Parts: sequence; structure tokens; C-alpha cells
Amino acid sequence: FNQFQREVPPEVENLKKLKLFQAHGNKITGTVTLSEGLVPDKFSESSFVTDCGSPSLFGDDPGPVDCASCTMCCNEFEECFPTEKNALLEWKDYEDFGFILLGIVLASMFAVNGVSSLWDHRKKSVRDRSARTLTTEYIRQKSQADAKYAIKSMGEGSVYSFFLTNNILAWFFALATVALQFWLLQPFIIAAEFDLSDDVKDLVYTWKCDRVSDKCEDLGDLTWQGWF
Repeated sequence: FNQFQREVPPEVENLKKLKLFQAHGNKITGTVTLSEGLVPDKFSESSFVTDCGSPSLFGDDPGPVDCASCTMCCNEFEECFPTEKNALLEWKDYEDFGFILLGIVLASMFAVNGVSSLWDHRKKSVRDRSARTLTTEYIRQKSQADAKYAIKSMGEGSVYSFFLTNNILAWFFALATVALQFWLLQPFIIAAEFDLSDDVKDLVYTWKCDRVSDKCEDLGDLTWQGWF
């Protein structure tokens, strides 16, 4: 808002007691290096604000301001968003977390399959011992009932029911469907990544840093009821 242009002098890093640095709404480019260890004071998210959001006023060249220490990034529409990541993203990004979750699901499936196989083996052993008292027709009907129950629980007409067959081609179609679903899901996971400098991401800027106020305001209408 002060028509500042070009790069911020690196000497700003010498301001060890800096509490408020709001340089958004200008034509600053390059890298803004704030002193390491700066702690936001009473202004919290509004303490260190630059145009490090996307889309940038300058487009892709030179692109948004690079400011690793900023607490808030704004874009060319004067829309802003805090740079603080949630606890999950501090550990892994969404894509890595998706693969980890997939691994957990597959491991759980194998575990359930193992337990189910052991249980089925035990039932067969008990049934073999009591075969003398059971008719062949009863055993056949019980087996058919179990198969129908399994298909009904998984979903009649669902491609996942192919996993209950011994047909290799059916298994191929079921696995191909699962792979296709994960392939279609991947773009949504990547688009959900937290990257304020990338305009391709689906992050919605909900904050406004007005030029006449030291405090930025969150205009988002999402409440705890919405999360619930």
C-alpha cells in the first residue's frame, strides 16, 4: 500500500526485536529474510505479512515473494491465509500420508484375512469331527448360506464381490478397479496440499489484512458445527 518496489534490503534481518512487519499490497519481489527466532507478539498471525501467496501480482515470473518466516501470505486479490500448518502436515504431506494410510489399510486387510482363514480352518475341523451326525445336504446348504451372506455384506453387484471367487479374471478386474479408483483419487490429494505459493492448489484464502488495521481478520464462515 506504500508503493514499495523491488527487493527488501537484507539488513531487515538485523531487526532482532521486530514485532510487526506488514509489507503486503506492494510490489516487492525476491526473498524477504526476517531474523530467525522472531516470535509473533500480540499481533499473532498478523505479525509478519507479505505477498507470498498465489496468484502473484507478477504472475509466474518472478512469482510470489519468498518469505519462510512470514506468519501470513497474501495474493494479488488482497486475500490472505496464515502460513502455519496443522499438526498432520508438520509430519508428512497429504500425498505421503495417503500412501501410509493405504499401507495401513492393506496390512489390516491381510490381518483380517489371516484371522478369517484360521477361524475357517477351525470351523472345518469341528465340522469334520461332527460330520457323522450331519447330512451332506445340510453342509451344502450351510456353505451356500455363508457365501450369500458374504456377498450381501460386501454389496450385491459390487465389483469387490469378485474377491470372493476363485476366478483369476474376476480378481484381475477387481484389482484393476481398485487401482483405477486410487489413480482418480490422487489429483484430489495433491490439490489439497498446503502450498500458498502454488496457484494450482485448492486452498481458499479466507483472511483479509486491511490497510487501515494492524490485525488481519478471518472472514471464513466455517464453524465447529460445519466440521462436525
